[in-house]
Amino acid sequence: MNQQKQLLKILILPFLFTFSSSMPMLTSLFKQTLQKFTQSREGSEITRIRQLATIADVDHEIDMIKDDVYDKTLKEIKNLSDIPYDTVRLYFDFRRGVVKNVLETSNPLINQEHDKNIPSSIYNDLISLLKDNSIDPKNVTLKYENSSEKGLLADARGANINVQTYPDFEKPRIRLFSQLIEEPKSNKLFTYQHELSHILLEHSFMQRVVLSHIEDPKHCNLDQLTSLNEQEADIHAASKNIQLASAGVQSRCTYGHIAVINPLEHCQVMITLYALMLQKEKLSTKASSC
Repeated sequence: MNQQKQLLKILILPFLFTFSSSMPMLTSLFKQTLQKFTQSREGSEITRIRQLATIADVDHEIDMIKDDVYDKTLKEIKNLSDIPYDTVRLYFDFRRGVVKNVLETSNPLINQEHDKNIPSSIYNDLISLLKDNSIDPKNVTLKYENSSEKGLLADARGANINVQTYPDFEKPRIRLFSQLIEEPKSNKLFTYQHELSHILLEHSFMQRVVLSHIEDPKHCNLDQLTSLNEQEADIHAASKNIQLASAGVQSRCTYGHIAVINPLEHCQVMITLYALMLQKEKLSTKASSC
């Protein structure tokens, strides 16, 4: 443990100020990541991020991370379905814009459908998060279920939207499981944003598109696409604010994600994103004090 603490101090203590003694013991995954960063990236990547001089520069770096995983996702859809890359990109750029617009639009004819069994603390935080994302809470169905499955906190199902007939649509759903109540608040908030990102990024529809364009859906391997979807949801969640970025590092670099094929590489991305978000906060604080 002393070696792990020393690696943490050498590499990311200036950035990861939210790590504390209350954090669970660092796992082998996180230790490997710190060692790799210390050996190959401390003198270049972290230093380079700390030298970014404007918020626009930081936002550009964050957008590059987002676009990289989106590009990999679209290429995987192309490989699985044989739909041309440019067609896939144009279609999902459009679909994501439609979903965002639909969920942000308040419709008095839509009834609120939220499970009354959701604990009040979880419910209030989730409603606040939806509003922070400019989403009308009535446009998302919230469910709550008991579960004893280890590590199962929440899942999401995307909206079913016909782009030719919207605003009529089947609402997306976020399902919360009882184990979530035991999680620290920071991980709860990251989980909510992660699931909402799945909805906004149209991940459910991506998988439906692939399955509808192949001859034998039962033998289609969606593991790589699922892994990329999880990574993209993490990245978009962590890029919302510094608190979510910190929670993302703690979650993914301590426990990983069961569906992510290369958790070590993903942990590195989450650490880099956290460093960018902290640099952005420092620049924002500096600008506001001038």
